[in-house]
Amino acid sequence: MGRFGALVYASMLSSLILSGCNYGDTVAVGGDTKANPDAPSENVVCNPFNSENPALQGHGLTAQLRYLSDDQPRYSTVMDNINFGHLVEATIYLNDVNVPTRPFDRGFFTQTGSVVVNSSGNQLYEYFSLDMQSQLALSATDAVGDYQMAILADDGAMIEVQDSADGYSLLVGDDGTHPTQMGCATRPIHMTDQTTLPIKVHYFQGPRFHISAVVMWRPWPANPLDVNDPLCGSSGNSLFFDSTQTPSTPQPAYNDLLARGWKPVAPTNYLLPFNTGANNPCAVASAPQVSFFSVSQVTQTTAVLTWNTDIPTNSQGAFSLSGTGSYNFTTIDNTPTTIHSVTLTGLTNFGSYSVYGLSSAAGFQTLTNTLNFRTLR
Repeated sequence: MGRFGALVYASMLSSLILSGCNYGDTVAVGGDTKANPDAPSENVVCNPFNSENPALQGHGLTAQLRYLSDDQPRYSTVMDNINFGHLVEATIYLNDVNVPTRPFDRGFFTQTGSVVVNSSGNQLYEYFSLDMQSQLALSATDAVGDYQMAILADDGAMIEVQDSADGYSLLVGDDGTHPTQMGCATRPIHMTDQTTLPIKVHYFQGPRFHISAVVMWRPWPANPLDVNDPLCGSSGNSLFFDSTQTPSTPQPAYNDLLARGWKPVAPTNYLLPFNTGANNPCAVASAPQVSFFSVSQVTQTTAVLTWNTDIPTNSQGAFSLSGTGSYNFTTIDNTPTTIHSVTLTGLTNFGSYSVYGLSSAAGFQTLTNTLNFRTLR
């Protein structure tokens, strides 16, 4: 999808590393070794499933990404995929877990536009797992009380919550290789306005192409018979969402869930784990800063615009033929990156042009300076 193939993840010792990159330190947390949140941005993947949704400082989930190499069995449980998968040396930051059923062939892009590939050099979008962690909290609009949790997942998923100082217990099981399926909790979690409940969400994606992961909750039903929602255990890739539409559209079954009080857990309900220091490198609080704008590779009908930004943004070019008084715009490339390259095509032979670049992130947009050039005869 992006044009930044010069920076890619390569295989080394059966795990993925970034070529030519010096990693930050690692820190041991709860017996596991995790990437330091202060590691270079090349080791950070921002919100790979919902890049249009701006991140919130202090909120979200962190995740470890693992994949199965071609010589491994195709495991059918989430913990086998996590325990036997090869760890990618990058930290994934997600705003939430709200991915309606849809094709997933975009893959994972780092902050600099590098694409994560598997040991065969292919873009990673199947046979991977995400081991996510966060803390659940109520937002200002959520009522204090007991809550029931659930997850819609394709393929397997599990939700665990901390129930002691050292241990987690299974709250929602939705494991196995299957189309989008609803797994539901059969016991409540109690939430007050002071609760910060440590949570783990384990997920694996099996064979291509559909993907789905939506963590949901609702106030615990007053009638015990209603705890077993009619859709708990139901599955089907067209049951909850129409994945042939872009974006995927809710089906009647999903709308029925909303009518019964279910809703996706919102980004404001996820607090980053303590070991991150509440630092989200994907959060955007101000307009991006641009630098090094230039025009190169000029031919009779084409030219390339390049520039840098201080944070990952999308890329778009604008060009105006002298005397026309109006600008044309290229198609927006929504791959988040700090290194931008846009090719202009269909230019006029020996034409005089004014050009600039546009970069947007989280509702902020910045324009480069304007440059003038002439195409070749």
